[in-house]
Amino acid sequence: MAGKNGDVLYSQIDYESALSGKKDVLEIERSFLNVMQKIENYQSLRKREFVIKLKLKNTLKEAKDKIVNITESLPHPHGIKAIKMNNIETEKRFKESKKSKIEQDLMEIQSKLEELSK
Repeated sequence: MAGKNGDVLYSQIDYESALSGKKDVLEIERSFLNVMQKIENYQSLRKREFVIKLKLKNTLKEAKDKIVNITESLPHPHGIKAIKMNNIETEKRFKESKKSKIEQDLMEIQSKLEELSK
């Protein structure tokens, strides 16, 4: 720094303050390096996770394909069309039973309302 007369001004720092400052800087550097190391570990774990998920996806696809092949190779008493028709009929019955249950509940509520209004 230059003063009024162009003289250089110096600031004196005592030994303990300088040592404390150096320690603080080294602590910050150590913390920074620890963070960098954790980031690298995280990235490697994410890569491993991706590879494992991909392997799992492929394994599940293979298992599904094998199950489909086994199911198709098994003898069916009425054939595949009958099984599909049976599934459709079962779904229709389920929907109808659900619908009829709702209708029954509505009828009960309606009768209770009529009794209360008398």
